[in-house]
Amino acid sequence: MLKQIRKDIFDAAFDPDICGYSTTNELAEEADLCWTTVDNLYRGVTKKPGWFTIVKLAKAVGMDVRLIDRKEFSNV
Repeated sequence: MLKQIRKDIFDAAFDPDICGYSTTNELAEEADLCWTTVDNLYRGVTKKPGWFTIVKLAKAVGMDVRLIDRKEFSNV
């Protein structure tokens, strides 16, 4: 489930018809997150992101965060 959420967020972020961000830096700025946090998540370096990181990214791409199951995250 988490893998699919991450994919959906980045697909929406870089789709020109949805959000159209060109870089992870732009997405990070919009989500009010550190660029390295977003880049590491995008590249798959971060395997277990924090709940609030995912929520911020989801909001930045217009996803409904109520659809994200908190139980997926180890730090909640």
